[in-house]
Amino acid sequence: MTEPWFLVGQMLDPGELPAPCAASIPLPQRRALELCLGGERLDYRRRNGWQHPQGSIRIHDVTIATLERKGMLVIVRRSQFKKHARLTKRGTWVARTLVTQKIEAVRRICAEQRDAERTP
Repeated sequence: MTEPWFLVGQMLDPGELPAPCAASIPLPQRRALELCLGGERLDYRRRNGWQHPQGSIRIHDVTIATLERKGMLVIVRRSQFKKHARLTKRGTWVARTLVTQKIEAVRRICAEQRDAERTP
């Protein structure tokens, strides 16, 4: 098992407090925040909906609208059909908390697997 390599640099700084609301965020919203953090934004493509700029993972409009309502994303409209979503300061903090939790869980699992391989 490996770490999500594109998010390793986005972890919380040592001593930085985690966002308390991160545990209550549903999985689709977590994925949207992580994708936005990894790609700096999410693009809206008229026929395909919201997507990571370099990927094909689709994010539903309701998820983006909910995150915007919670103050974690801001939508920038360039024209009627072109827009993108960016993380707010709060959204970045929550996304970095989620990424830190995910990476720490992966590291813990890898350490447990190494320990299991070493013991007969």
